[in-house]
Amino acid sequence: MPVAMITGGSKGLGRALAGALAGQGWDLVLDART
Repeated sequence: MPVAMITGGSKGLGRALAGALAGQGWDLVLDART
């Protein structure tokens, strides 16, 4: 199972990329500012 680390995963391009990869079965590590 591939793993990806995505910065800025709460909105914009990071969020879109996270959704696309999750839909393909990737395991994700997300990082975002609060």
